[in-house]
Amino acid sequence: MFDFKEFSGITFTILGAVIGAGFISGREIVTFFYGYDPLISSALFAAGFTVVLFILFFDRSYINSKWFSFSKPLVYIGDLILAAGMLSALDNVYYELFPALYGYPALSIVSLIVSNVIVSEGVNGLKSANFFLTPLMIITIIILLAFSKKSGYEFTGNVSYLFVAEYIGLNVFTSSVLFSELNKKTNAKTATAAAVTASIILAALIFFILSAIASTEHYSTDMPLLSLFSGNSIMKWIFSIVILFGIFTTLIASHYPLYSLVKTKKGNFFVQLLLSLTIFSISRLGFYNIVSNVYPIMGAVGIIYIVITSILQAIFRSRRPKNTSLPQECKV
Repeated sequence: MFDFKEFSGITFTILGAVIGAGFISGREIVTFFYGYDPLISSALFAAGFTVVLFILFFDRSYINSKWFSFSKPLVYIGDLILAAGMLSALDNVYYELFPALYGYPALSIVSLIVSNVIVSEGVNGLKSANFFLTPLMIITIIILLAFSKKSGYEFTGNVSYLFVAEYIGLNVFTSSVLFSELNKKTNAKTATAAAVTASIILAALIFFILSAIASTEHYSTDMPLLSLFSGNSIMKWIFSIVILFGIFTTLIASHYPLYSLVKTKKGNFFVQLLLSLTIFSISRLGFYNIVSNVYPIMGAVGIIYIVITSILQAIFRSRRPKNTSLPQECKV
């Protein structure tokens, strides 16, 4: 039976996990797709992301495998870096809006505290936050791009299959623990519909963002779209709020697996404090450095992760016993 409420919760949580500061600011889009055909690249991303989500994270034989447990430490490292990247992005937006407060990362500290509160509520806490924030930021970014009247799309046919695969790998790799949690109580039809819908929306956003940036000189900035809208103070402020939403949804998505990892340990408060301090310390590397230098490496690791997992998934399926259930005993 199709569950629309569950479908919406999963779709928006997947979108919220992917649409972080790097995505919605255009920085990730430039890093992985700039110079290539937006239409073909976004279509390939949608197809690949849908397939990987369905094969890897909506099948319990994989989730219950030893490989999934073995690979979790790598995923946690990726989530740690991703969460740090989101905090550094918060600093960027904060300093852009309030230059006089440069060097005082108040917003990132407050956001980290709020993130701890939300992830303590589990997956339901993430679904609730994403159900409100994700649709709002998607609708707003589409409206802003429409009013900006910037479009540099020209069909070239150029595409980098490696970069598309890396971007899929990056997002699947860092969110694998969260995605597997989303599937625990969801039927296949609802999960598949959510995966397809989220992939199509992401592909459309990649196309529109890349088309808007391609015809400008803003692609080289830390946050290309924020730079694009900086000429209009109203659009700049609205988009800054949208970026903050995107940063926060990805922050909680990457923070959740780390929180879940240590929440049962003794001295829980101090462990959580140490985790928060670690995330904050790594974020001091800066948003541009993390996205431009570390994300591509994580994407490459994600490709390897997906390849190995796909091979093992095929093995699990081939070894799965056929239905040999015995007939029920006759009642006397």
